[in-house]
Amino acid sequence: MRSIEKLKMYSDLMTIFTKYGTTASFLEEAGLKLTRSHSFKEEKGIEEDAKNFAKDLEALGPTFIKLGQLLSTRSEFLPTEYIEELKNLRDSVSPIEYSEVEKIIHEEFGMSPKDIYKKFEPIPIAAASLGQVHRATLMDGTEVVVKVQKPGIVEIITEDMSSLSKIIGFLDKHSISFHRFNVEGLLEEFKKNIAGELNYLEEAHNLKKMKENLLEFESLIIPQVYESYTRARVLTMDYLEGKNLEHLSNVAITEIDGPKILTQVFKAYLKQIFVDGYFHSDPHMGNLLYMKKDQLGIFDLGMVTRLSPRLKEILLQIVINISEGRGEEAAEVALKIAGELNRVEQNLDSFKEEIASVVKNEYDKSIKQMQAGYVLIEFSKIAARNGYTFPQEMSSIARTLIYLDEVANVLDPEFNPHDAIRDQALSIMRKSQTSTSSISDLLYDAIEFKNLIESFPKKANTILDDIINRKLELKINAIDEDKLIMGFQKVANRITSGLILAAMIIGAAMLMRIETSFIIWGYPGLAIIFFLVAMIGSILLLLNILFRDK
Repeated sequence: MRSIEKLKMYSDLMTIFTKYGTTASFLEEAGLKLTRSHSFKEEKGIEEDAKNFAKDLEALGPTFIKLGQLLSTRSEFLPTEYIEELKNLRDSVSPIEYSEVEKIIHEEFGMSPKDIYKKFEPIPIAAASLGQVHRATLMDGTEVVVKVQKPGIVEIITEDMSSLSKIIGFLDKHSISFHRFNVEGLLEEFKKNIAGELNYLEEAHNLKKMKENLLEFESLIIPQVYESYTRARVLTMDYLEGKNLEHLSNVAITEIDGPKILTQVFKAYLKQIFVDGYFHSDPHMGNLLYMKKDQLGIFDLGMVTRLSPRLKEILLQIVINISEGRGEEAAEVALKIAGELNRVEQNLDSFKEEIASVVKNEYDKSIKQMQAGYVLIEFSKIAARNGYTFPQEMSSIARTLIYLDEVANVLDPEFNPHDAIRDQALSIMRKSQTSTSSISDLLYDAIEFKNLIESFPKKANTILDDIINRKLELKINAIDEDKLIMGFQKVANRITSGLILAAMIIGAAMLMRIETSFIIWGYPGLAIIFFLVAMIGSILLLLNILFRDK
């Protein structure tokens, strides 16, 4: 039955892409023909189909729920009606039996929960598709929560991933339109994200590292991990008491210092992305907990993204150019990380013009309309249309900024992210430079410098030998060498001609004083001949310079 449901979901997904033109006509290119039971002609039909599609994903289980959540932040793939429905997807499901929880904990620790914890609540406080969370107390009285992975979930996801890989691989191979949007890259990003969420040891590492990176932000709380009580399928961490942002009432929001918290959140995520190059890429409101004293707890850090130093620097330049409204500069910088799609013709001029236009339009918007995350998503659309593709990390940043925009709408609707970026730009760049100058980097640079000094005498001798033996060649690709050499020759010829003509004039003047029987026009004949030759040569040289030289 589940296989039939999966086929229906694939049919839905492909029909959406075909109908709405994000990957227009790829089904026809692939030679596929699918029929649908409902029509897309009316607006109500679109909304109904979007709801059905979300329900199909939810019914198929954890893999497809997570896929839907990822697609909800990728508006280049789906129409608005579908995006809105997928945003409501939450992997809240019925909990598993306590006996299953005991079994998993025993398999991981070799002991039952009652032997490990002083107290362990059998009824979970939250249940999701990948696992569920129980309150517990350590032997020393510390209040904690224990996240337990559901049995058999790895096998289910592995099977689903295999199915997704096959159909996406087939469509990518047989359709240029589908290939343009690099859906295989999206699938790879999805695999990486869900693998991180399935390994609780990796999530524990993320929590620990993020806690260290964000120590300077007093308003943000990352729960402490208890490593002795943590395994691949069991994660034990501090219990944070509070309420999810998405569940806060309007009255409760008026009683908190929203601008203060939001400023801290935004600064923290800018630091994570552009300084640390290691950021939590799933900060939706369900993962943010409002606590007492205007503090915000951040949890569920299974999904993180890492940036290379070069990519981090270029993405920072792009975001700053967007915030400043510099479209042409943003396009030039974006081109540095844009890869060329094979099987697709590139249109560089259109790529630059469209990006510049998008940045300008964003800059002209009001504060409430500004959304940097959607601008980056628009960049991906422009790249696809013009035969280019961006690294998947850029989509992770876009998704993170979109979630932060949603948080801003709750805590401080008047918050201007572009002003925050501009205010923090100098500090971010300074910290980024400092963060890249680690001891290991300095040691590496020192070794490179030592190797350069050691090899310099040998390389210098080689260069000198080439010069002596006339083997050294200088090639300049920036100019036409032949034209340059001809120009030098012409200059040398003109100088030589001028010197000869000047010498003839001086010689003629000196011959004027010598008495001779050879007279022309009452003057010494040889002197007059030199003057005439010099005069004719000078006139020809001047005419040549005036009419032939450029």
